[in-house]
Amino acid sequence: MASLHTAAKGNVQKVLWDTARAFRDFVRKNPPATDYVAFADYGLSDTQVHYVHLIICDRAGDWVLIEMQNSHHPDFQRLAPESAADCNRLVVARLKDWLSE
Repeated sequence: MASLHTAAKGNVQKVLWDTARAFRDFVRKNPPATDYVAFADYGLSDTQVHYVHLIICDRAGDWVLIEMQNSHHPDFQRLAPESAADCNRLVVARLKDWLSE
């Protein structure tokens, strides 16, 4: 997939919503062959993870899920991500939680 071009400036909520809009626009211009498509964005610096964003759109580009995890959230605290691989595990854990509801 091509990279999304967003300005990674501002607070974490602004970054989340700018990224969600950019991903929605990308999916609308490039409809997937699948029913849903996911995008995860990690705020990494060395061994510190500032946030994990998860965005899921349907094939029309409509948002299905937009979620932010950071040090204020229980799953983030429990998994204590320090790398991209750890962020991947957090995304999988959150997806499992959402799918079990």
